[in-house]
Amino acid sequence: MDSEVKRVSVEETTADRQARYGPPKEHFLRTVTMLNALGFRRLMDDKFPGQLQPDDWPVIMIADKLSRAHHDRDFGDNFHDIAGYVRTWEMLKGG
Repeated sequence: MDSEVKRVSVEETTADRQARYGPPKEHFLRTVTMLNALGFRRLMDDKFPGQLQPDDWPVIMIADKLSRAHHDRDFGDNFHDIAGYVRTWEMLKGG
């Protein structure tokens, strides 16, 4: 490992994230609102009660990236990540 790698404190990281994505409560509220709109009710699902399935995770991460993009639309990394999660979902579905 390169000894020149900058060590970043948790405080620096969270300050950077809040500046880019907004306060956690707002970011997470946007994300769970999207998940609720998508019908994420796994706790009440008869087929898999209380259990998320592997193909749920890309959908959750896409919602999270959309929430982040809502706060900072000029940060293209979120959209690149969304494309990657779509491809991951396709792979999980056998594509």
